[in-house]
Amino acid sequence: MFLKLLTTGYCILLIAIFSNIIADSLELETWYKFLKRSNNIGLKKTISTLTSLSSIWLFIIYPILLSIGYRIGEKVYLFISS
Repeated sequence: MFLKLLTTGYCILLIAIFSNIIADSLELETWYKFLKRSNNIGLKKTISTLTSLSSIWLFIIYPILLSIGYRIGEKVYLFISS
């Protein structure tokens, strides 16, 4: 069980790191920037200043990518445990 958690966790982490690098290079909002800005100017104002593409990235694409990271982690775990 511990190995499965570790494997899937690392896969999700790697996908998150690469996703954040891509988002930063495309000048899209990341969760870090979003939370930092919402601390400074408030959640409502932060949401209203998001571009459409950043909103799609944060609330649709990024969670899908993290889910893919989980699925990859499961497959890696099954591969090493068999």
